[in-house]
Amino acid sequence: MNTMTKLTAIMLIVIGSMISISTQAKIWRVNNFGTAVADFTTAQAAHDGASAGDTIYFEGSPTSYGNLLCSKKLILIGTGYFLSNNPETQPKNLSSTLGKVFFNPGSANSCIMGCVINSSYDLTITSSNIKLTRNHILLANGTRILVNGSFSNILISDNYLFTTIELNTSFTISNVMISNNIFAQTWTGFPYITSGNLSGCLILNNVFAGGNIGITVYNSQIYNNIMTSGTFTTNNNTYTNNIGSGTQFGNSNGNQQNVAAADIFMCTASCTGYSPDGQWQLKALSPAIGAGVGGIDCGAFGGNTPYVLSGMPNIPAIYYFTNFSSGNQLNVNLKVKSHN
Repeated sequence: MNTMTKLTAIMLIVIGSMISISTQAKIWRVNNFGTAVADFTTAQAAHDGASAGDTIYFEGSPTSYGNLLCSKKLILIGTGYFLSNNPETQPKNLSSTLGKVFFNPGSANSCIMGCVINSSYDLTITSSNIKLTRNHILLANGTRILVNGSFSNILISDNYLFTTIELNTSFTISNVMISNNIFAQTWTGFPYITSGNLSGCLILNNVFAGGNIGITVYNSQIYNNIMTSGTFTTNNNTYTNNIGSGTQFGNSNGNQQNVAAADIFMCTASCTGYSPDGQWQLKALSPAIGAGVGGIDCGAFGGNTPYVLSGMPNIPAIYYFTNFSSGNQLNVNLKVKSHN
């Protein structure tokens, strides 16, 4: 195992171990749709009523659950996104949508997954030990995921992003992993990722496909990424086994340059028949197959934590359900799939 792979594995263990669902913690249901019987109808009420260490499930709804200012350790789980576009997701194609989300002091060791975060405000992190995974984060033009302070152990992985990430340039931020995300924003003038001084930052197995300025970070290890547009500045970074549509990464140290996106992915434009996230899977004979460090695939669907379609949480999900009566019997037919 080479040094880079070892570092990745160590950070996955460290950051991943900070998130656990205790068997003694309470589980709460949040639902604001129809006649469902639930514990709460808004995200903030669920937060305020829960205790540190609890798990909150946001059930599918056409209506947002509102803003969330988090100041305690919570595990927050939604139903996923693009549910009608990918197979074997949920029996009802309803996502769990939140508005403004702040992880404030006291929220260390919190995790949010499987949610749609749709807001005109920054998604702000002012705590260490925060995990954002398998979400569709859709923020207004000019807003960002903002790590705003000298914090550590931040994991942003397996998300479908219509936003940018800023690791505040005024602070030294350590042990950050940005991996297996699809950066699909379409506005221009903002970087995919920007930072000041970093320590122990890994940027790996992402797809940068949104037409943004590029990546401007410092003191980071950057590998197995695919960039279809934008620029990259070196800034004391180590970068290997990346693929660029132009000369972003050059062609040394396993990097590839001037590779057309159409040669890499299943689809890049007019993608009828492909889901918004599924189109970024590698096509047959793609130059990204096996081109990453250690022979793994480049892009969001490669590596230790490959992107999961629709951001399905890593818990079993019933994706098909029917029932019918026969005499005095109620017959139920269901299908369940795990999304680890």
